[in-house]
Amino acid sequence: MDSMEEQFPNKIARTDLTDGDKDKEANFYVLKKTSCPAILTESFFMDRREDAELMLSYEGTNKIVNAHFNTILKALEEDVFTVVRAPKAVTPESKKRRAKKRKNG
Repeated sequence: MDSMEEQFPNKIARTDLTDGDKDKEANFYVLKKTSCPAILTESFFMDRREDAELMLSYEGTNKIVNAHFNTILKALEEDVFTVVRAPKAVTPESKKRRAKKRKNG
């Protein structure tokens, strides 16, 4: 949000301050269940002609790219990523072992 505000100081963004920061929080599967660092970024909605024209313009595209780049760079510098262990792969052998364990109690 900060990077978008820097690039677009006159644009009003929707905010959600319920957790103490400006961005809206959601429990996105793609972020919670991935086994690699991930950032989900958002630009603007193309729900108005003005926004569509901005996003499709050379100047607007460059500002959006810079905002995303600066955000990712800041996240890397501040080491905000949490290491999550990948779930173990389910194989036919592991299914058999689990079934055998359940059967034998």
